Amino acid sequence: MLICNPDIRLHPGCAAALVDTLGEQLPDGDRVGIAVPLLYEADGTRMPSLRREPSVVRALGEAVIGNRRAGRFPALGELITDPAAYTRRTRADWASGALMLLSRECLDACGRWDESYFLYSEETEYCLRARDLGFATRLQPTASAEHLGGDSQVSPRLWTLLVLNRVRLHRRRHGGLASTAFRAAVLLREASRAALGRAPSRAAAAALLSNAALRATPGP
Repeated sequence: MLICNPDIRLHPGCAAALVDTLGEQLPDGDRVGIAVPLLYEADGTRMPSLRREPSVVRALGEAVIGNRRAGRFPALGELITDPAAYTRRTRADWASGALMLLSRECLDACGRWDESYFLYSEETEYCLRARDLGFATRLQPTASAEHLGGDSQVSPRLWTLLVLNRVRLHRRRHGGLASTAFRAAVLLREASRAALGRAPSRAAAAALLSNAALRATPGP
């Protein structure tokens, strides 16, 4: 199954390269169930699209030193920023869901995507679920596409939904105590950016302080 945002433009050969990646056996016995390409912005800048599993320490690292700087250190950052990781078939805990190809075997084992997230974190949840069942997410660097998105970075409503869904996902996977710490770390990040005048972060910080907002079902 090909998952593709409407603002994605595939480069020649992208789909074929992703197909060739699926099913590959890895040294630990897992198989590649999710293949992803390199993603580029409209100006040709490569986007860091690979991620590590969200954790309290990584959320705190991103809050204190920023996600790109924290991403240089596997223990401190969720975003994989090492340029070398994008030159080889790198395995990641999850990747941007703007464009990914899922194998039939992975789909049969993992089932459907969790639509309760509506937008944001649904790809995180699925990749982590697939990993738990022995299906890896892997970059195919010979496949590439252009991503024209970025609305969540400027829209307070979309950014708030993205932030809240991150906390919801962590709570579902790790329970109340760990998710409280994760929520506090994410709140620190958004509050610090709100203090610098970033409107989306101001909206997200206010929502993080509201238990009702976290309990609400995401939707359009």
